[in-house]
Amino acid sequence: FFGLQIELWKIGISPPAPRFNIIVSPNNWSRIARESAQPRELSDTKGLQLEFWTGFRLYIQENSRVLQARKAQPQHWYEMPIGRSGFHISCTVNTREERIACEVYIGHPQSKSAFDLLMSQKESIEGEFGGQLDWQKLPSRHACRIILYQDADVTDRDTWPELYRWLLQKSEAIYRTFSDRI
Repeated sequence: FFGLQIELWKIGISPPAPRFNIIVSPNNWSRIARESAQPRELSDTKGLQLEFWTGFRLYIQENSRVLQARKAQPQHWYEMPIGRSGFHISCTVNTREERIACEVYIGHPQSKSAFDLLMSQKESIEGEFGGQLDWQKLPSRHACRIILYQDADVTDRDTWPELYRWLLQKSEAIYRTFSDRI
């Protein structure tokens, strides 16, 4: 439990604002809070993901005039903006299924209707993109995706330049195909 003292402060003609002072706190609370703020050691998979996306970020910076590189994180996806909130390009790595993917991820509040509007243009979109895409409305989830998969063993670092090339090529094609529509 915490014991709080509430004060009401007013500066000049400003409206009153509350200030909370901790009077009593659990003995080890501050130690636990400090420890939880410390970075944890990454698992082998998370370390591999961070290394892969760090390399991909550099590859984007050196080879793309279209995409905005974002900071790499130890996660299985890497996102880039496509021009509107709730929509983005997402690249993913899946070490279990040994594949990578590139997609338009639609997490917008109106994701299902946005997906339907894009789906109504499927033929022209795939023609402009230059190939078939996997259209996933994901009925049991809020989000939708339009995705393309490629077999890949991300644990083989020798293949990373080829994987970066594929991800960049598909990401740029998605950007060119979808950015004006989104």
